[in-house]
Amino acid sequence: MGAAEVSAFLTHLAVKRQVAASTQNQALAALLFLYYSAERGLADILKRLTSSYDKLFQVSFPYSMGFHQRPTDGRAHPMAFPRAFLSPAAAFSDDS
Repeated sequence: MGAAEVSAFLTHLAVKRQVAASTQNQALAALLFLYYSAERGLADILKRLTSSYDKLFQVSFPYSMGFHQRPTDGRAHPMAFPRAFLSPAAAFSDDS
């Protein structure tokens, strides 16, 4: 969910549902809380994952994670979250 979707949701609350400004602010605060909680959760998961690999191989490996732009065809892609995480297993893979 990006800025456009958040704006559309808050506009919906104001125009269609006719909720008070304080309720709109509360909805925005809740969305921000969820966003930052998810961000911290992902960082914690990645830290545990990479630490586990380092302990398994008894050496610290470099890791790379990239996020790619979502499709720009003008349609909604709510589940589009393209990413790549390269771990030590990728270096030893025979899949070329």
